[in-house]
Amino acid sequence: LEREAKKTMKLIQAIFILTASLGVATATHVPATAKHGELDSNDGDNFRAIVRYREGRNRLYGTLGGSSNCQVNDEIQGLNRFVVTVNEAGMAELDNDPLVEEIELDQKRYLIPTDGSTGERRLRKRQLNTDEKEENDYDGQEENAQRDLQANTSELNNGGLWGISRVQAPDVWTAGYTGSDVKVCVIDSGIALTHSDFDFSRFTGYSGQGNLPWNQDGDGHGTHVAGTIAALANNNGVVGVAIDASIHVVRVFGNSGTWAWASSLIAACELCRDAGAKVINMSLGGGGRSTAEENEFQNLFNQGVLSIAAAGNDGNSAFSYPASYPSVVSVAAIDVNENRAGFSQYNSQVDIAAPGVNVRSSVPPNSYANYQGTSMATPHVAGVAALLFSAKPGATPAEIRDAMYTTAKDLGASGRDNQFGHGLVQAKDALDSLNGGSPPPPPPPGTPVPTPAPVPVSAPTGGGAPTGGGAPTPTGGGFPTPT
Repeated sequence: LEREAKKTMKLIQAIFILTASLGVATATHVPATAKHGELDSNDGDNFRAIVRYREGRNRLYGTLGGSSNCQVNDEIQGLNRFVVTVNEAGMAELDNDPLVEEIELDQKRYLIPTDGSTGERRLRKRQLNTDEKEENDYDGQEENAQRDLQANTSELNNGGLWGISRVQAPDVWTAGYTGSDVKVCVIDSGIALTHSDFDFSRFTGYSGQGNLPWNQDGDGHGTHVAGTIAALANNNGVVGVAIDASIHVVRVFGNSGTWAWASSLIAACELCRDAGAKVINMSLGGGGRSTAEENEFQNLFNQGVLSIAAAGNDGNSAFSYPASYPSVVSVAAIDVNENRAGFSQYNSQVDIAAPGVNVRSSVPPNSYANYQGTSMATPHVAGVAALLFSAKPGATPAEIRDAMYTTAKDLGASGRDNQFGHGLVQAKDALDSLNGGSPPPPPPPGTPVPTPAPVPVSAPTGGGAPTGGGAPTPTGGGFPTPT
């Protein structure tokens, strides 16, 4: 008990020293009103908020037209909303403005790391500069993560690519569908476009985070995700699920891979849609729900875009967003034994499961590493969706999603459950379902069947750290400039 008390005191002192040195103010609190619930400041002692105006009105009217207490950061096109930074007085002005209908905080969205921890946890550890465990209940999650890694050593001779066959991707390639003519948008930390497992001609992007180039990746997360989706079948390195899919990269995270605003995610999704993406991969999330964000994903779904997001790495039943919105596919992670990964969140919004432990993929500058997390499971599902859209170009997001749900391999309790959703995604079975339960037509003449060579690797050690090929563990601290 004395040892635990000392650890607690040490943590408290570290927090006090940090906040004092940074001049961090105590959060400002405002009570609930008819336009919002109780709010605590999320941008120093200010509120970064999303404000919805009455239909047909805009910031030239009312409070945002000239108040010194309100700064307009951006406009969310199509949702009649503005992103603002206001102080406590400005919040009161918005409350009293008859043209304002709703006010909500602009929530933070975190890059979900590759070590089984959450983005929030990784950020806090960086800020405190301490290796102390923050919460006792996380000890068990870390032990589960070690168990998951050990369970996969029997298939390491397959280069950590066990997930590609487990989701039936090669069976769909044999049927003649490889993701061609389908664009997947990856909202992440950028991509190392110099990697030899990428076809440069099939990549486009947008540098949305502080003007950092979309075709560079100082964190490594985005490159790993993109490799699982669309790495080339070139008998070298790794191979993706949808080997001929195109990738559009929207960078919302800096080199430190910490967090971005929900409004930035909304803007990124609009860029994905405008670029012609049929699928959006989001290996990211956060705990706060946003009405504006939820409306955006429903609009995308209605406009023909299927959004897929990580369920989260907290290892508990908390909801993570955007994964937990009804119009977004929430992806849980499994290990090679098809058990739920110890870090994978479980709740009523989990929709489907995919390989997320000891997943080998591309990392900067031109190497490979084994990562784990729901971040790694999500691109498996995004790749499957791309395969299905390539086979059925006229299919709606609802048809693709439902085909994946109804044909998933049931895991855990019979039927849909909170651990695995509908089960392990199965690309070939979903394709057969889209074809009315019959096998698909034969592939066009001359269609090659990729046969990637296995890549031997050594077993990873400890906490899901990358192994092999000199790949860097994503590191770095500080906050990126929100966009």
